[in-house]
Amino acid sequence: MKRLLIYIMIFLLTGCSGEVKTPEAPDNEQINVPETEIPAEPEKPAEPADKSIFALYKTDALNTLKTMTAEEKVGQLFLSRCPAEEQLELYLSMKPGGFILFGRDFADKTKEQVMDNIMYYQKKSNLPMVIAVDEEGGTVVRVSSNPLLSKKRFKSPQELYSEGNLEKIKSDAREKSELLLGLGINLNLAPVADVSVNESDFIYPRAFGKNATE
Repeated sequence: MKRLLIYIMIFLLTGCSGEVKTPEAPDNEQINVPETEIPAEPEKPAEPADKSIFALYKTDALNTLKTMTAEEKVGQLFLSRCPAEEQLELYLSMKPGGFILFGRDFADKTKEQVMDNIMYYQKKSNLPMVIAVDEEGGTVVRVSSNPLLSKKRFKSPQELYSEGNLEKIKSDAREKSELLLGLGINLNLAPVADVSVNESDFIYPRAFGKNATE
């Protein structure tokens, strides 16, 4: 009996002292994650077609802009009063976008004299100049006040409207345009799109109508 107990103790002690091998952990399996495709940028929608009155000139204008100096670009921002003769060269050297002509620029001048002056301004400029005038009709008639340039003074918009409504005004506008373009003037600062009901108001005879419907 004692021997049996001794054998059991030896067996237990031998078993406890032995190295217990733990199973090796399996290698981590490599998981292949598919690459995420980056979606392509959506195409920009095409710009809507330019249907403005400037569409035909936009490309040429942008190309011209690339050739302009900083001085010329700044000058294009100014529509200056046409200077007196002794200041003309100074003003032209500043490369203005254009000149506004007033009564003194037409007084007692013939058509040929006015045209020669305007042609000189254009010749001295690297870019076509805006040549503007206030030929509104009625109390403001820079050009037609000179009988050497026009056979009649243009009537005010109100007077024309009372005679024949809008059709009369359209006919008058065409007649003005032909006269001004014939002199080399390419911008008329008219009509005065305003409303005035006060007869003592300075703008009253120059305004297009007396109420919004006109």
